[in-house]
Amino acid sequence: KTANSLRISGLLWCHQESATKLGDLCKKKYTDELDASPAFQQLVKAIKQYPSITLLYSSHNTAHNNAIVIADLLKKQPGINVI
Repeated sequence: KTANSLRISGLLWCHQESATKLGDLCKKKYTDELDASPAFQQLVKAIKQYPSITLLYSSHNTAHNNAIVIADLLKKQPGINVI
């Protein structure tokens, strides 16, 4: 339920635009939405129970995708080890 709640407009908006052209703007928009999301805060709390996590993604663009943004945010959280 929590992971499904992270499907928010920033990700959809960025996916439709050129990642190289708008990469920083997309990342900021998605980061702002995640920071304000109660679902993301619930996810952070839930994954702190595990020694490490692995994020998977299906994007063909390995440099610009939602998992990169989420990993960057999670790495800033104390007690979370992102692989």
